[in-house]
Amino acid sequence: MYHPEQDAWLALYEAPQGVVIRKAASPEGPWSTPTTLVSRAQIGDLYGAFMFPHQVDKNLYWVATTWKDYNPVVYKTDLGRVFQ
Repeated sequence: MYHPEQDAWLALYEAPQGVVIRKAASPEGPWSTPTTLVSRAQIGDLYGAFMFPHQVDKNLYWVATTWKDYNPVVYKTDLGRVFQ
C-alpha cells in the first residue's frame, strides 16, 4: 500500500517472529529488511494484520485479531519511530 506521508510503499504481514512491516520506494522493491511491530512473545496468537486503505497522517492504522478472543483491534503505529 502506498503511504503518502512516507512517500513509500508499505507491506505488513505475519512472519514467524510476529507482525512485520517493510518499506520500498516502488512496489517492485527493493524492500527494507522486516521490522517487527508486534512479536509473538508480546501477543502469541495475533493474526490477520491488514492496513486500512486510506491513511490520514504520519501513522499507520491497521487491524488484527487473536485466536483466543477473536476480537478485531485497531492498532496505530508511529512510522516516524519505525523508520528512523
